Amino acid sequence: MILEYAAAEAPSANEYIVHHLGFLSNKEAEGIVDFSVIHWDSVFFAVLLAMVFGGAFYIAARQATRAGAQCRRNSRTSLSSSSNSSIRR
Repeated sequence: MILEYAAAEAPSANEYIVHHLGFLSNKEAEGIVDFSVIHWDSVFFAVLLAMVFGGAFYIAARQATRAGAQCRRNSRTSLSSSSNSSIRR
């Protein structure tokens, strides 16, 4: 009895998709292309992903710069010590 009632009240596949695949927007679009509509969920995730990847790239660049500076510093000291030892001989 309950299953028959639930089956009769269940939305069709098209109704279910339309209901669950909507955007969180400031107003309904008035045509196919309406640039006055802002989809807030898309804006939120775009900003969130920009901050995550920007932060990751910033950290990676800082670590690469430190590693490169350390490598250059080590190569300078090894070159100067080898050139000094060859001059002393």
